[in-house]
Amino acid sequence: LVDIGDRQSLEQDLSTFSAHIVRLKEILEQADSHSLVLIDEIGTGTDPREGSALAIALLSELTDRNVLTIATTHHGELKAFAHSHPRVENASMEFDLTTLQPTYRLRVGVPGSSYAFEIARRYGLPDALIEKGRQLVGEQKDRLERLLLDLEQRIQQLDRERRELSIKLSEAEATRKLYENRLEELKKRGAELKRQAAEEAQQILRRANALIEQAVREIRESQASREAIKTARETIREQKQELENILKATGEPVTPSPPTFLRKGDTVIVESLGEKGELLEDTRGKSKVRVLVGNVKLTVDITGLRRADGEPAESSPVHKMTGSRVDAVGPGVGPELDLRGLDAEQAIEETDRYLDQALEQGWEEVRIIHGKGTGVLRRRVNEFLSRDKRVLQKRLGKWGEGDTGVTVVKLRRE
Repeated sequence: LVDIGDRQSLEQDLSTFSAHIVRLKEILEQADSHSLVLIDEIGTGTDPREGSALAIALLSELTDRNVLTIATTHHGELKAFAHSHPRVENASMEFDLTTLQPTYRLRVGVPGSSYAFEIARRYGLPDALIEKGRQLVGEQKDRLERLLLDLEQRIQQLDRERRELSIKLSEAEATRKLYENRLEELKKRGAELKRQAAEEAQQILRRANALIEQAVREIRESQASREAIKTARETIREQKQELENILKATGEPVTPSPPTFLRKGDTVIVESLGEKGELLEDTRGKSKVRVLVGNVKLTVDITGLRRADGEPAESSPVHKMTGSRVDAVGPGVGPELDLRGLDAEQAIEETDRYLDQALEQGWEEVRIIHGKGTGVLRRRVNEFLSRDKRVLQKRLGKWGEGDTGVTVVKLRRE
């Protein structure tokens, strides 16, 4: 149902207002809750106050019938009516306040201004006349129009700022995505570099292991001649130097800082586990030691241990010269190797190394101290010595030599 346009007619003796009233009567007779009513310039064509009053009455009636109605007006009373009625909402079309041109943007909830004085000034009406009109319209009316203009200016300013913020937000989001992609690429690149480094390290370790196995085989085959031992040691030193050169080229530290000396019984932190444990043996001269963590005994590298907070640091004590500590005190070794406190595998490893050093030092007879205990360590060490070509003969210690806690070994010379 529509009332749009001027339906005045001389033939039908209808003025503008009369034509609107005829059409509004028809709308009232037909409108129900399923109707959409469109009314342009409601209440126009007669005295503004009376026209506004009739328009308010008509809109109230249509609202009570739940008729969806859209009406346009320039009357301030209707704007106030829409503001105070809970089921009626103000709306206005936005104007560019600089050009006074419509932007065709609907402002729901904001009453609009008629812009009468602004448009009059734009089309050249004298300023004095416009100012006089402002005075005649009344201070309250003029203040309302100015408030509407100020509100419109602020809304437009907020819209501009919102658009600028939206652009900046889009730029920031694009930048964030760019950095996320870059970070992901760096992570992938880092993982690839780590993989390559691990492969190279594995190759180096394989070459080193092969070299050590070859050196051991040559020592066995040559029956541990001093010249063969020196040659094997020199080859291993060259391989070690090559590994250090590779690590220097990659910026990695060649050797870790020497660990702090720890005593048997010290409370330590096992770095790989993040747990405290009790040290079961001194660390001097050893690369790996046993640690009791809870009820479990572990063999760990000494570089992965540190003294627990609150444990006092102790100065390094003076130790007797034994084969297991030779590397820590100098190139020479004595005629005695103390294996007590080691497990079978560690003891065999220490014995194997000590025999080379003893031969190189020139000892013909040495003493291997393994203790009595349960006899397991003695048996395993003697089995190893029985198979070793560097051993000419062996026997258990006599009374006064340590009895069954010692094995006396005579080394094979060239």
